[in-house]
Amino acid sequence: MKIYIPTSDNSNHILPVFSYLLDKYWEGHPPVCFLGFSEPSYQLSSGFSFTSLAPTQEGGINEWTTYLNNFFSSINDEHFIFACDDHFIARQVDVDLYDALLKECTAPKVGRIDLTPSIQLTKEREGSTSLYKEEQGHKIIILSQSSPPGKFIYKITGQWSIWNRKYFLQNMRKHWSPAQWEMIGGKMAENDGYEVLGTADKWCIKKTEGLSGAQFPGKINVDNLTPEDIKHIKTNNLYSPKMHLKYVNHDPEFDIKVFGETPKVNEL
Repeated sequence: MKIYIPTSDNSNHILPVFSYLLDKYWEGHPPVCFLGFSEPSYQLSSGFSFTSLAPTQEGGINEWTTYLNNFFSSINDEHFIFACDDHFIARQVDVDLYDALLKECTAPKVGRIDLTPSIQLTKEREGSTSLYKEEQGHKIIILSQSSPPGKFIYKITGQWSIWNRKYFLQNMRKHWSPAQWEMIGGKMAENDGYEVLGTADKWCIKKTEGLSGAQFPGKINVDNLTPEDIKHIKTNNLYSPKMHLKYVNHDPEFDIKVFGETPKVNEL
């Protein structure tokens, strides 16, 4: 099974950080293919490759799904892992749990298996999950088919997930931005009969989001990365010289529950 990570000319400067953290916290990880446009100006490490979707990204962010639909329509993978380029893995991957979840992905109506805490802990999903099964001591949960009144369950999302390719393409309609994919696509996916699974109380991947033009423009967020990793990123110049590193404590209750206490760093 491969890992596919979409990127762009505006964000591919963070791929060395992404790669460093993935290599560190998921030893022997599946091969990673970055999907972008211009070839990166730096050498990718072993286990990582780059595929250009087009010489330039015509239509900007509003055609994000068009390029991905074209690419995933051209491959034969029945299942794959998909995540965003700034979803930095921040702690050790639970490989035993990952192996247990792989056994569930071949069920005919399992469309997506979320590898992060979001199925259980996202407030919008409170009351929208139930126990699917227990496997080797792991609690696997299932997301409701539809959103309860006043909430939105985000059945479709860019969180680290194992995807059924057929289901992925069914929801990756052309001419959408990432937000439209999650919001419009997520609404259209409700009550479609496909199941979204996740886990309770422990998770394969604990990640932090490295980019936000609105929340910390021009900076790489290192929220909940360890001091050791922050030092490595800085001293090895793994980020663009035009960018700054910044710690943003966006949701301390969620962070402490998932990561535990992390030393606070204002700016580096």
